[in-house]
Amino acid sequence: MDFLGHSTGFARSSQGYLLHNKPKMVFVRSLKAQVQKQLNNLNLTIQLRKETKPMKLSLKDAEFLDELLQQIPEHRMPRGVRHRKRSILAISICAIICNAWSFAAIAEWAKRCPQNMLKRLSCRYNTKTKRYEPPSEPTIRRFLQQVDAEAVDKVLSRWFQSVGDKSLPIAVDGKPFAVQDSLTANRYICLPLFFINRV
Repeated sequence: MDFLGHSTGFARSSQGYLLHNKPKMVFVRSLKAQVQKQLNNLNLTIQLRKETKPMKLSLKDAEFLDELLQQIPEHRMPRGVRHRKRSILAISICAIICNAWSFAAIAEWAKRCPQNMLKRLSCRYNTKTKRYEPPSEPTIRRFLQQVDAEAVDKVLSRWFQSVGDKSLPIAVDGKPFAVQDSLTANRYICLPLFFINRV
């Protein structure tokens, strides 16, 4: 993987592009052998396809993600834990894919989920109300602030590599959460969005 440099620090908005002075690091990795030689050729013969389709996930893909999420270390003490680790992570990933970019937005997304969806996301079942309950915003925030971000990144990277057509590249758009922690400085938890880019 090669480091190209930094972006100029602009963000896209409904009014166009706005300067936020938070440049991102840009990395590239060759997907084919001798790609630099091909790209440097003045007579480039690669034919690009215009068609772009979203990835279709099977039940097996979803079950494998659930299996991988369980491998992420649990940093909380067993006593007092009401919501499962994999439930909070699954909700966070799904909510971010649906364009929720804050802890409050993730919690609101989970709150709007129907009961059958909360069941699939392994949410806690309240025997008194006989309903599945999503984690609250403080629970989601505390968990994501303390989770092992590197372990999450490794798990998601492994899952991305396991899904879709192996002959096609996967384009990943990672959106970081800036987490303020009193013990550590700003930490970033990157929960990527993804789609198959047929080029």
